[in-house]
Amino acid sequence: MDGKRLKGSFKQSDRQDAIHIVSAFACENGVTLGHCKTDAKSNEITAIPELLQLLELKGCLVIIDAMGCQKEIAQKTLEKEADYLLALKANQGGLFEQVKQLLLPEVTRRIQSGTLLSEVDYQRGREEFRAAVVSHDMAQLPETHS
Repeated sequence: MDGKRLKGSFKQSDRQDAIHIVSAFACENGVTLGHCKTDAKSNEITAIPELLQLLELKGCLVIIDAMGCQKEIAQKTLEKEADYLLALKANQGGLFEQVKQLLLPEVTRRIQSGTLLSEVDYQRGREEFRAAVVSHDMAQLPETHS
């Protein structure tokens, strides 16, 4: 799922009021499953749960960028009997550090065994490093962040 502003959808006079849409894609099939327009004074955090409600997600993996890293969105995904992968960025301070500490032992183990799924990407003059590990035990995170 991802949110985008529709090109050219703003008022020409003041370039305001652009239309923002959240879309659900089936990557393997290359099709869009659904769209949900965000409210004028809102963002995709409020539109994603509405779109999740419209979709049959049982057994699917729902992937959402860092904007969608919200308790309500995770809960709605679980209620639809789906799994989720929510992006977490370093600018999400306390939560990022807690998750990093939770996953660090597994990352270290995978590095040592040579099984860490990772990639390095160079875009727009900056280097991005991504690594993937899975934890099914999020109970170690404080309630305010889980």
